[in-house]
Amino acid sequence: MPPFRYFLRDPRLWILFFILAAYTHLQFKSRSEVASTTIEASSIKGVWPIVQSTVWKKGPALNQNRRAHRASLLADGRILVSGGLVGLGTVTQPNRYLSSSELYDPQRGSWQTIPNATARFRHTSTLLPSGEVMLIGGQNDKEALDTTEIFDPNLNVFRPGVSLLKPRRLHTATVLNNGNVLVVGGYTGQEQSTTYLYPYGPQQLRRVEEIDPRGVQKTKVTTLQRPRELHTATRLQDGRVLVAGGVWGEDTLRDCEMYDPKQQTWKSVAPMQFPRTRHTATLLPDGRVLVIGGSVGKAIDQVMASPQKEIYASCEIYDPKTDRWTLTDSMHYPRTAFMNAVLLPQGRVLVGGGFGSVGYESNLSWELYDIATGQWILVGFWSEPIHGHQLVHVPQSSQVYRIGGLSKSFSVPTTEIWDLAQENIGDLPKVEWMASRTNPGSLTQVQITSNFSGGSATIEPRVGPVLSGQVSTLTIDRTTVFTFRHRMGGYIFTKRFEVQPIPLP
Repeated sequence: MPPFRYFLRDPRLWILFFILAAYTHLQFKSRSEVASTTIEASSIKGVWPIVQSTVWKKGPALNQNRRAHRASLLADGRILVSGGLVGLGTVTQPNRYLSSSELYDPQRGSWQTIPNATARFRHTSTLLPSGEVMLIGGQNDKEALDTTEIFDPNLNVFRPGVSLLKPRRLHTATVLNNGNVLVVGGYTGQEQSTTYLYPYGPQQLRRVEEIDPRGVQKTKVTTLQRPRELHTATRLQDGRVLVAGGVWGEDTLRDCEMYDPKQQTWKSVAPMQFPRTRHTATLLPDGRVLVIGGSVGKAIDQVMASPQKEIYASCEIYDPKTDRWTLTDSMHYPRTAFMNAVLLPQGRVLVGGGFGSVGYESNLSWELYDIATGQWILVGFWSEPIHGHQLVHVPQSSQVYRIGGLSKSFSVPTTEIWDLAQENIGDLPKVEWMASRTNPGSLTQVQITSNFSGGSATIEPRVGPVLSGQVSTLTIDRTTVFTFRHRMGGYIFTKRFEVQPIPLP
């Protein structure tokens, strides 16, 4: 047998050794890179939460799971939640229409159950000038309703109110300057459904009722230009009511109408830029109306297995002085079925949850619209995906409540509270960018400037940490999405914007 030294002198042995060493190194490196990618899984599209802000805290649970309920803020800071539904209309989750309301007292930090005369779903809840709350119409497990109930906040009980002339659900109810309630549109058919695929046709209402909650005056009846349901109605500063969008038959509407309560007449006004239903409308302090999101058609995919092109991230503003609609900044995520938007102090509008994107990003995320700059800032994600919930701002305690809803196909009793007093949001960061053609060359130069007070910020991709007021310059040759992220206390503000290369002359 040859001695060991003989093998050490054999060059073929050394070649084999180096080949094995190189192969082992590459295998180890490859495994390390895979492990690194797995660790960074939060950057993979569709994985959530991308960023979790910490300003929302768990609040006291409702006594009853509920979704698609209604909420009204009482004058003393208590919150009344009424009706809603449990279940999805399936064998495993049959429908249960709720004949109860719940009253939240911030001083006690608990919910109290209040019985209703009848179960209500797809109704309205309207705060009256008297401080009482009026529940109007809706449906129970058998039929659309023509009944109303009035909640007395002094006695914490409901009493019967005046009856509607026509049963209706998916209508709107708006308090007029004279104290009457304008009940617009809706659907009067008796067929029951928990999807958003309803029968169409003459059962969608043109009839409008102006009712006196006291029952003293006779109900006044007027007629819309066209029937509609799942629309919005907004009382303007001059007392007129703007009705926007909705559904008529199989058509989603751009059409808008204006009601003049002094003349008791309707007239058509400028249509929206896009047909919308299941959107929200918020009266801004300057008298304009901000319309947010929504969708085309009434069918909603409960599973959200694929992107929904008919669900909007776009928003537009109506100016009653000029009778014009103007597109404004779009949300970071499309959303519909998010029930309501809330006007906050310092000129911000809050929205959160709702359908719209794969992976529940829309259901989880919440955003703020800054009225002064006309920009949306993505602030963070909730602890659970939600739609069919209610948002309520309580000025007396400087708190915002997220109440109930549907989370991953289950009605939930959960609440979350954002304390504006303890978590002072301050000034929102501002991001500006300018694109220009480089000379010479075919690249587009982008200059990004961000202004913020305190905290730390980054711009991705290609730009790392940035300072407030710093100008970051880079070049692009293809459409690029930039993400500005600013951390400040418990808040994580995000602004995404897309820059397209300037075409060659």
